[in-house]
Amino acid sequence: MAGLLLKWVLTPLVLFSAGFAAGWTVHDWKDAGAQLAATRRVVAAVQAQGAINTRAAAGDQAAQDQIRTVTRTLIEKVPTYVTPAADARCRVPLGFVRAHDAAASGDLSALSDASGRPDDAPSGVALSAVADTVAQNYGTCRGDARRLSDLQAWIADQQRASR
Repeated sequence: MAGLLLKWVLTPLVLFSAGFAAGWTVHDWKDAGAQLAATRRVVAAVQAQGAINTRAAAGDQAAQDQIRTVTRTLIEKVPTYVTPAADARCRVPLGFVRAHDAAASGDLSALSDASGRPDDAPSGVALSAVADTVAQNYGTCRGDARRLSDLQAWIADQQRASR
């Protein structure tokens, strides 16, 4: 009777268990293959994003260096184009200084003067100082505009690399 039990009950149970284990192993292999493919896609995307970051950082540094060089050169040339004689002839009015400072700070209260001096009074600021400040401000503006443009390009590149 034990032989019959072994033959008709245990043998199919053992064969079923072995088949189930083999099927589960094949399932695991397929699942591991899919995970490996997904991991490879993620690694490729991260590598592409890293290359984008490196390229963007190098490009930004080069652009900012170029903008600083141009701005510094313009500032150095101010005395050539706005001479001491021009400084002596041109009285920069207080109203201009107030308007410039208000525009630079974004603070309208800079337009008022507690001392009560009129807008057309001389400010004591030399014309060459105005030219120097304007060159610095435009250099900063160009640098910021370039950074914004580069940031927008970086975001678009990162989005393409993430797909």
